[in-house]
Amino acid sequence: MGKMKRIMGILLAAALLVSAAPADVSAADLTLRGNGGKAQETEAEKKDTEGSKEGKQEEGQEKNDSSRQKEEQKEEQKQNTETEKEGEEDNKKQPGTESGTGKEGIRISEDGSFLKNGKKEYGSPEDEPYDFTGVVPNDEEPGDYDRYAYDPMEKEPMLMGIETQTGLTADIAKRVEWTDKSNGDGKVTLMYKSNSGSYSGSVDMNVVLVQDKSGSMDPNYGFNIALMQHSLDIGSASHWYYPCRNTEGWTESSADCVGTDYRNGLNTEPNQMFDYGMWTTEMTFNSPTQDVNGLYFYQMIQDDANSPGLRAGQMVHGNNLYNISSTDLHCYKMLSGRDEALSYLAAGRRVIRCSDWVNMLSKHFTDEKYFLDMSQIYSFNGKTLLRTCDDYAESTEASRLAKSQWFMDKILKDIQRLNPNNKVAYVPFWGDVPDNGSWHNASSNGSTDNLYDDTYAGSISYKPGVGYMGFTSDWDAVKRQVDNPFTYGGTNWSRAFQKAIDILDCRNADDKKKPTLVLFLTDGMPQGTSGNPTDVDNPYINGVDQIRTLKGMDGVQVYACGVGINQQDHSLRARINNLDSKGRAEFAQYVSGFDRLYSNILNRLNEDFYVPIKGQDAFYTDQLSGPFTLDESKLDKSWKVLASPGSGMTKGVPTSVYNAVKNDGNIKHVYVRSTKTVYWHIGTMTDGGYSAAGHQHSFQIKYSGYGTSTDGADKAAAANTAQKLTYTSSANTNQLKSVDLSTPSLVFNRDPLPAITINKTVDGSSFTSDQTYRFAYCKSKQSGKVVDRAGTATVTVKKGQTSGSAVVSNVQPGTYYVYEIDANDNIISSQVGTAVVSMTPAITTKAKSGSIPASVTTSDGTAMDNNNNHLKITRKNAAVDFTNHYVKVDVMKAWDDSGSSRRPASVTVNLLKNGTKASSKTVSAAQGWKCTFENLDKYDASGKEISYTVTEDAVKDYKEKIEYTKAAKSIGAKITNTLMVADLTVEKTIPADADTIWWDHGEPTFMVKVSGKGLDGKSHTFYHTFVFTEEYVKTHAKDGRVTMSHTFKDIPNSTDYLCEELCVSRWRLTGIEGNGNNVTVTKGTTPSGAELFATHANADVKARPEGTAVTFTNTKDDYQWLNHVTSVHNVIKETTE
Repeated sequence: MGKMKRIMGILLAAALLVSAAPADVSAADLTLRGNGGKAQETEAEKKDTEGSKEGKQEEGQEKNDSSRQKEEQKEEQKQNTETEKEGEEDNKKQPGTESGTGKEGIRISEDGSFLKNGKKEYGSPEDEPYDFTGVVPNDEEPGDYDRYAYDPMEKEPMLMGIETQTGLTADIAKRVEWTDKSNGDGKVTLMYKSNSGSYSGSVDMNVVLVQDKSGSMDPNYGFNIALMQHSLDIGSASHWYYPCRNTEGWTESSADCVGTDYRNGLNTEPNQMFDYGMWTTEMTFNSPTQDVNGLYFYQMIQDDANSPGLRAGQMVHGNNLYNISSTDLHCYKMLSGRDEALSYLAAGRRVIRCSDWVNMLSKHFTDEKYFLDMSQIYSFNGKTLLRTCDDYAESTEASRLAKSQWFMDKILKDIQRLNPNNKVAYVPFWGDVPDNGSWHNASSNGSTDNLYDDTYAGSISYKPGVGYMGFTSDWDAVKRQVDNPFTYGGTNWSRAFQKAIDILDCRNADDKKKPTLVLFLTDGMPQGTSGNPTDVDNPYINGVDQIRTLKGMDGVQVYACGVGINQQDHSLRARINNLDSKGRAEFAQYVSGFDRLYSNILNRLNEDFYVPIKGQDAFYTDQLSGPFTLDESKLDKSWKVLASPGSGMTKGVPTSVYNAVKNDGNIKHVYVRSTKTVYWHIGTMTDGGYSAAGHQHSFQIKYSGYGTSTDGADKAAAANTAQKLTYTSSANTNQLKSVDLSTPSLVFNRDPLPAITINKTVDGSSFTSDQTYRFAYCKSKQSGKVVDRAGTATVTVKKGQTSGSAVVSNVQPGTYYVYEIDANDNIISSQVGTAVVSMTPAITTKAKSGSIPASVTTSDGTAMDNNNNHLKITRKNAAVDFTNHYVKVDVMKAWDDSGSSRRPASVTVNLLKNGTKASSKTVSAAQGWKCTFENLDKYDASGKEISYTVTEDAVKDYKEKIEYTKAAKSIGAKITNTLMVADLTVEKTIPADADTIWWDHGEPTFMVKVSGKGLDGKSHTFYHTFVFTEEYVKTHAKDGRVTMSHTFKDIPNSTDYLCEELCVSRWRLTGIEGNGNNVTVTKGTTPSGAELFATHANADVKARPEGTAVTFTNTKDDYQWLNHVTSVHNVIKETTE
């Protein structure tokens, strides 16, 4: 059971592979597909396979290998197959020859193989058992990397100790700021920075870059060439990492992986693209990956003649190899340890263990390490092809090709920086130099004096996009050619140098006067398209004649660079040294040495071509904008003012300006009035920043818009319309250089002139129409009448409103006195408003924002802060308040007359203002006996409160009483009219029959007395005597009775009149009655001899001023013979106390 646990991960991976495979796929197929392989063809692959049978070819290129290569490898395959069969028979028949016994009795052969289920597998167990318990398979997917999208400069390293070159640079800055808040004066400061004088550049020169792009530069050369030879589309292919070659999940031993038979077997599988395997001879020419981290290695299958000391069975870092011809054509990555190895084994990946390995510094080690196979298998329509290196940029960047591209890109960039006028040509080469995508393949075929057309059937002679370039200033186009990753067979120095000669011969007369550099880079011996050891002696290949011609050209220097050259390969190093004009070529044996190679070439460029470069005839031109002008009153003797620029231009400025500074050494600045342009003559620029001595110049300016309102809004004011620096380089005095600058701006903000707001409030009013008030504002105080005013204003208070205002705009700053006046300018109010208005300027600094522009700008983007860039003139307005206080008089008319008919239909009420009648109103019942006098000024012109009273026109028979109540905004006047007279009717009724009257006794005569205190406070007594004549009785008798009445008219009104009757003989008072509730009767017993009957009545005539009646009723009770008047005092009188 424990044994099963140890191999659980491996068996699970194998089970997954078997389950995914079609029935007709053998175990051998599975071992080469791994987790990433396709077990079955997709429909698209079937269609592609059918389409491939149509024999469609691109650009006439052959898809098959050369017959020579095919025959050789078929023979190797045949021998390898026979050897495998012999090995199987040996395993079956001769167990005694087995080198060891694996788990479960598996016999391990000397070549590291064993038989399982009748199939040959590779690998062997280790001393420590394989235990996959808890191991998480590392199922990383192989990447897809587009080598044509790779930019060698994208991840440009910072090279310690290497100073890259920059060209002559100059930048300018400009600052504007306000200096005087009282008038808007400002200042302009012009600045420049430059490396003038500190920079060593080159004079105009020609450069020819000659770059070896032979296949030995490319770590995947064989794979990439196969893609082209057979028109394979890598984008449509499936691919996976090379898998473990056994179903046990074992590693393989490096010591077992030796010999060409091993290599052929390793790179062979049933679905291989070629009859001899899934590899090509070109793969042996691959450049080794030489990463700087020391991770990528190669398995040696045989001793390496190019690198003595490297033995078969070793794992060696790519730094130790020129190409991979002595390896198994796979690339390996060193793992951190056994645990990481198990994680890859659990995922079905191939891992080799090795205890004999050589690191990137060529040091030998014997401790055991694990190496992961990074090669991949690509399937194109079911046919497989090996790719040595993984698809990740890590291995691509570690190749000689990528680093040589980086090196050329850097040199190209530096040449451009040294002098942008430099011209460059580019010559890529392999067995020939491509011309617009085409080239001619030629080989020596062993000859030392001729070249022959290459008849290799699989050769390529066309690749779109590759080709040499003659002298050009299109740096980007040259870089694209340098970065093109296409490589091909051969390294024909003669053709490369001849193309350089042809390019140089095409120079014009001026270019031939310029110094010329030919920079040559190669990684190996000269050879034709199909290399031969004798090619080094062939003048059509070795470049001996051409390099002699190049060195003999006037002004031409050749720098030679050897990359990937073994230190022990003295003949090649000597040959490359001989190419160099100074006999000392520069070398980079490893990829890590390219930084030093680059540094050395820069040093040589500095020695041979660099000269101090200065900026000369420098002028800073600044043209002021519309509202700004130069303050000529502030100019010193270094200035000269010209009326106009005149005609002609010299060194980027008007000729008149140029002559002004050249003819007088004291003149450094010129101002042209007509164009408002300032010219600062810098002359020869010096090295330093914007604040360096002599790198700044300031001058004063005036702003014409200071007095113009912006209505309180910020207004950007550009200080100038154009500014630039013009100069020439000492490297090329005929070319004028120019640096432009965006325009800085100041911000101006001026409020309109101040305003005075006159507010009018009406307090206590109730106007039913608009009210207009007139005011005068004056610079001096006025009295009585306004005679000196700055202006007038009217304020209207709309009906229903309690206030109104008027704004007097555009008032000059100062103090103003405001008066309320009438139409004749008389001051009608004691109130005087004082208004102080002003305009206050202030200069502040505001940072740049979306609404605030930069007041300082730089051509190079250097950040500088705004300073004194905001001028704000703020107005201070004033307001004066006038309040008119109004009162009203509410009059209420009250009648104290019990509704007397004497009350008039209306009365007249008079309003008195300080005792003088001011108004009258008629009041009637229809108005509810009320009226109001409204909107009365509470105060007079002196501010004294006005006294309001009321009177009433006299009302007959009434007495008035006026009562006042006072509030803040109203006066109440109650006029009470009391009725002072009233009517009282007394009646006397007696029997009318003659028998009762008994006329013999005389005419019945009675006297009534009315007395009481009137409303006037006085006592009043009234009498009335009733005499019934016989005639009266006859004519007025009714129902046996006769009545006589008397009305006391207009007697003083009273609330209590006592109504009594004097005692008379023969007649007795039998009763008294009143006709209303306002009459009360008091009965009593009249004593003998009394003057008045005891029974009497009390009448309140105030309660009923008209119609009150008191009736006295008498009866006769004495019929003795006496007449009626014998004891009657027949007198009527009025008594007033």
